[in-house]
Amino acid sequence: MRDAPASGALGRSISSLGQWVGQALEQAPDEGLQALQARLLAQWRQQQAAAPAPHGPLAVLQAGWRQHPLLCKSALLALTVAGLLLVKPWVRPDAGMDELLQPDVLSLMTMGEL
Repeated sequence: MRDAPASGALGRSISSLGQWVGQALEQAPDEGLQALQARLLAQWRQQQAAAPAPHGPLAVLQAGWRQHPLLCKSALLALTVAGLLLVKPWVRPDAGMDELLQPDVLSLMTMGEL
């Protein structure tokens, strides 16, 4: 049961199931091992099914990410592309605006630079 390291909620679920089995084996060693494991697994599944699902915007996003990763990744990519198109960081400023920012000849003459 502990051959491969589990991560996240699955790891916590597996470790809690292991604790249940360990506690039950300590309390009732006379029962058949297969019957005991089956009964404990059924009880554990009932407990997990009765546990309230986490709610909130972050929990909903995490659940959606786990159930539909391709859809979420494509939506994230679409939002990124839309943001880049809105900002347009690759577009050069207008040439007319550059000319307006340059000092003209009369201004340079009045300052004595020409």
